[in-house]
Amino acid sequence: MVNTELDRRATQADLWVRAERAQQIAVLEAVHGFYLAKRFSTELAGFTGWTNEVVADAVEAVRAKLWRLAVIDIAMVNDQNQLPRAASLPGVLRSMKDTLEASPDSSATQDLAQLERIRTAINADTETPLMYVRHVRNKWAGHPSMDLRFDSWAGADKHLSIPLLEEALAVLVRAHQETADLAARSTVLSPLFAAPVPKSTVASTPEGTIEQFPATVAWGKVTVFAELMRESASRDASSLLDQLTSPPGYGSSEDTDWLAGSEHAMRRAAVDRVSMQTAEKAIARTRRGA
Repeated sequence: MVNTELDRRATQADLWVRAERAQQIAVLEAVHGFYLAKRFSTELAGFTGWTNEVVADAVEAVRAKLWRLAVIDIAMVNDQNQLPRAASLPGVLRSMKDTLEASPDSSATQDLAQLERIRTAINADTETPLMYVRHVRNKWAGHPSMDLRFDSWAGADKHLSIPLLEEALAVLVRAHQETADLAARSTVLSPLFAAPVPKSTVASTPEGTIEQFPATVAWGKVTVFAELMRESASRDASSLLDQLTSPPGYGSSEDTDWLAGSEHAMRRAAVDRVSMQTAEKAIARTRRGA
């Protein structure tokens, strides 16, 4: 499909559709991606139990790529793409601004002032964490660039600042929540952010005819979903590394709790003890044979 047609369809879409997609990018991709990389790196730090030297290099490569994707995901939330089909927060704010400026409603002036405060808070030209995200996205994560051979700003030529990334993410999540709150209370904007109520459908089952109501998600609760995604990503990383570092033959697909004191943890400890005892006996036999 050509760009002009894509632009036309995006322009015709309701504002809540674009805003919802921007919220999903912030929560499902940026928040989840950052905390997946962070927990994966934290739990991997100092681990020396690999039995195959190649695995250590492979896992380190995965870790580096997770951080590269995390930078790109956070940068997407605040992308300044001017196309009408862009689903970034700045794009949503521009559409909201155009709507408020065109409205004769007296309350639009106050709403515009609040909207400008949000836009100022996410200005990557003045806010250091957001400037840093843009910098490392453009010069490392998202573009083929030689700049870091010559540009040492913020030490980005030597290391990736996790605190700055996390601060930028927090700023963007907060801005998304403030945007959703503004849209909900604005008499001008609220009708444009009202997603239609899902229609029920009738289905025939062996037990008879039932009416089904599709479930929806209140994506405007950005802060709540961000916290859920943070915990989900941390759990994903922990369970992945638990599986990677586990001896064969322990655990099952039904295990859902990896915390200390859980049945899973006790089972693993038992297997680890037996494995260690077996290894010690084998080493002792080898020494006696020598």
